[in-house]
Amino acid sequence: MTTCPLCGYDFDANALSCREAGCPLAELQGCVMICCPNCGYQMPDERQSKLAGLLRGLQKAPPAARPVTRPVCALKQGQSATVVALRFDDAGVMDRLCAYGIAPGSVIQLEQTRPAVILKIGETVLSVDQGIAEGILVEAL
Repeated sequence: MTTCPLCGYDFDANALSCREAGCPLAELQGCVMICCPNCGYQMPDERQSKLAGLLRGLQKAPPAARPVTRPVCALKQGQSATVVALRFDDAGVMDRLCAYGIAPGSVIQLEQTRPAVILKIGETVLSVDQGIAEGILVEAL
């Protein structure tokens, strides 16, 4: 299974092939890209890319215990966290959140949870409803 680093969607990369209409690499035999079927994010296929395999081999071993991943609305007021994934069926919601700076790897702070969830991303303050806040998965700092 492959997990999309943008939306967190799990999919079988073996069942995918680069046959996108208009893709200039689709005609080539050496295409090493995988497209997420949920959000369309493109990433190299590490099974076919020699460079990606080399870079993966140079990385350190992952830590034994991963921090707890939870929705942003489960944080305490004033607590900061790193966005791990966005879990939404609607790609438009993910696009709008990314436009405000809420994307995997970004640091956000929970300002309040009631009556609306208020998030702070850098100098931007954003109000989201409870359903959106539950789809933003974070790891507390």
